[in-house]
Amino acid sequence: MSPIDRVVLAGLLSFGLLAPAAAQGKPAAKEKPLPERTTRHELSPLPQSRYYLTQPERDVAPGRALGLLVVLPGGNGGDDFVSFVAGSLAECAPTAFLCAMLTAPKWSPDQKIVWPTAAAPEAGMQYSTEDYVHAVIEDVGKRHKIDAQKVVLLGWSSSGPALHELLASGHSPAQRAYVAMSVWKAKDAAAVAATKGMRVVLDQSRDDKVTPFPHAEQALQMLTAAGATVRLMAHKGEHGWTDAPLPRVREGLRWLLTDEPAPKPAPLPVKKGTNLVQNGGFEDGTNKWFVKDNSKRFGVRSDAERREGSKSMFVSKSGTVPVDFVRQEFDIPGPGRLTFRAWVKGEAVTNSFVKVFLYDAAGEPIDPNVDVMHLRGNVAWTRLEQTWDTTGAVKGEVQILMVAPGEVWIDGVEALWAK
Repeated sequence: MSPIDRVVLAGLLSFGLLAPAAAQGKPAAKEKPLPERTTRHELSPLPQSRYYLTQPERDVAPGRALGLLVVLPGGNGGDDFVSFVAGSLAECAPTAFLCAMLTAPKWSPDQKIVWPTAAAPEAGMQYSTEDYVHAVIEDVGKRHKIDAQKVVLLGWSSSGPALHELLASGHSPAQRAYVAMSVWKAKDAAAVAATKGMRVVLDQSRDDKVTPFPHAEQALQMLTAAGATVRLMAHKGEHGWTDAPLPRVREGLRWLLTDEPAPKPAPLPVKKGTNLVQNGGFEDGTNKWFVKDNSKRFGVRSDAERREGSKSMFVSKSGTVPVDFVRQEFDIPGPGRLTFRAWVKGEAVTNSFVKVFLYDAAGEPIDPNVDVMHLRGNVAWTRLEQTWDTTGAVKGEVQILMVAPGEVWIDGVEALWAK
């Protein structure tokens, strides 16, 4: 089990959704009694394949085409997960839905990827997750009449990347998917073109440190640009099903099966001292920061030389004008006080600035006092701090400008707002 999945498993335990034996590290007993309406199935052509099929909670008319929720757990699945999936997630699906939960094969003792795909295989892999999902849906279809328009994929954590790969493959068996707490691996527009017309829910906590929120934002941006209809359901809480997720899952599944447009994510209330800058510690590289290389002699990357955490942002320039810069824009919640803080270091800096701008609704600066520090020469790590009144401001922006040659490191960037 991967470190990410251990976090998810702990969340399920804290939520009361797994048996205590899983927490104690005891091996699951073979052939545990299954939840009511659930049966185990294996696919003889696929070694190590097993899935659990849960019948609809209510009886349905004979011959009626059923919906199918296909679940790839955030982990390898099995008896330790089936009680949560069959007893909770399956019941979030609309009436007349089957639920098939897959278990992940173990291809090697040191397997790193729980749900390997054609694009990200594992040594010894005999079939991909994509082929596995197709085979399970086909097998369920031999047992029950399935409505192909009501096949929905659901996964979280380690299975999320596999679901994204399947949706973008050009031969996905489903046009609807619910993906929770997943990383988004960089793709170009062509790689996600096949998601046009699909409907996708992205379920992501803004507090998640294991799969940070920007992953969901990137997925939202790229899938939407490809023509998919994407709903981002943002919420609070740590990685895993640690809050009260079932009403959210129920609403997400309901929405997936409609033609409703995607609502905008509801803004979360800003608490006193909330950092409005995203990825200000650069633990996620330079994600959320916009780089403008006007001189074509400007470099930006994350760096192990840091003041806090494990990384900083390193910017360097080998020429003179035009000016190059890195910036991030953020929303101002309203009238109050904004305190900017950061650590900065420089070597052989000719002319560089750290600036903070506050803009009104017309895009005009409301305060001419924008220079937080002017760097020249060699500068040891220095703590910056400056405060502004945000009355009349709707946007803020942090800029690191390089006018001439030099090297600058910046770390721990905060824009703390309070009423």
